[in-house]
Order: sequence, then structure tokens, then C-alpha cells
Amino acid sequence: MQKSNAFCSICTANYSAYAGVLNDSLKKAGHNESHYVLIVDYDVKDKPVIEKFNFTPVRLSDLAIPRIDEMIEKYSAFELSNALKPFYMEWLLENHPEIENLVYLDTDIYVFSPLREVFDYLEKNKNISVVITPHLNDYKSYIEKSGYDIEKLYLTYGLYNGGFYALKNDRNALEFLDWHKKKLFDYGYNGASVQMYADQKILDFAPILFEFVGIYKNKAYDIAHWNYFSGLISEKNGEYFVEVTKLIFFHFFYAF
Repeated sequence: MQKSNAFCSICTANYSAYAGVLNDSLKKAGHNESHYVLIVDYDVKDKPVIEKFNFTPVRLSDLAIPRIDEMIEKYSAFELSNALKPFYMEWLLENHPEIENLVYLDTDIYVFSPLREVFDYLEKNKNISVVITPHLNDYKSYIEKSGYDIEKLYLTYGLYNGGFYALKNDRNALEFLDWHKKKLFDYGYNGASVQMYADQKILDFAPILFEFVGIYKNKAYDIAHWNYFSGLISEKNGEYFVEVTKLIFFHFFYAF
């Protein structure tokens, strides 16, 4: 069996155009791998529109999650879409053995350059099976600040961003996903007052619990409003750079 990398995303039907733009950006960046998109509220009437976007749609019913009705009833669309991530990624890894590495991207992301570095990182680091990115990537700027605003922000919403995951298709990644989905079945609320933020806040524990979870500190990945303040981005001849490295992807944030 020939192994290949793959991408996946989750959204509701009314945000499927975002997934389409993300898919187009992946293709423009040179990625011809499969891009699976879980449409949480997929309906037959949406099929003609969704088919135009050239990604591979997945229905929630395909995942056959036990007691899924409980999750649908208690979570908002935003919470449910985030809480489903580990269930969905587990399903893809188990049902598509041809996938060697799987990258999850939120649909509010635009890819500017190929993600070669993270695939190289997974290849070179045999002991790493899961990669997550920290919200903070400009440490010099942070150290120079004397206030506590940044700490309050990241300790409320999580040290790591749940909009990007990279996983090997191996036992370690499945162990991580099994732990994450058990937590998110009941604790995936958007509730800062009770120390929850969808799938994200619980990620603070992942690098402590699992030695195979790597913290990926490439500044060109996952640039967004939470780390853009450092002024690292520049433009030259129509291309964007993070310091001297080409921008890989920018994360536009939305809540639906």
C-alpha cells in the first residue's frame, strides 16, 4: 500500500465556503493530497454547493460516534465542531490506513506555502507522533513585557492552538486522540469561567502526559491575531515572510 499525507478540517454547512477557500489555498501551495472536510450538519440539499469546492466531504453519521445525540444537544455549533476533532481524526486514521501523516487545519486558515517542514519534523523525530503549536512564538517580546495581560489570555484560552494538529498514523497518536475525545465528550464547552475552551484548554496537559507530543515552534506556522502583535510579518514582491522565512499559513479567527 502506498502511503501518503492527508489534510482534514471541520465546519458547519454554512461555512463550507471557508473550507473551499482553504482547499484552494492548499492546492495553490502545491499540496495535491486528499483534503477531508467533516460537515457537521450535512444535508442532502447542501450537496450541489459542497460538491463545487473540490474537497472530500464527510458526514457526521459516517463516524458512528456512540451517544452522539448527547453531544449535539448540549454543545453549540462552535463547541461541537471543536469537540469532534479527536473523534474525526481517529476515524480517518483507522479507516484510511494509506494515510501516513494527517494534518488538521481549521477552515479559517489560508495556506501560503507548503507545509514541508512539519512533515520533515515528523520524519526526523521518530519519538514524536503528535505536533501542536504554542500561541506564544515571540519569546523576546514576551520576556520584555512587565504586565500580566499575556499570561491571563493564554491561561484562559490555552497555551496551544487547536486550529492545527499534525499526527502520524500510529498507536501513539491514537492513544492521544482516545484521551482527548474522552475529555471532550463532556468538557468541550466554551466556558472561560470554568477553565474550559472547547478542545483547546485541555491541550495544556498533552505534552506533560505524553512524551510523544511535540511542541512545534516554527514561527511561520499558525500566525494569527494572538501572535501578530510582535510585528514579525513583512511583505516583499507579493510574498509574505515571518522574519526571513516564508509565511506558511495565517489563521483568521471566527466563531460560529
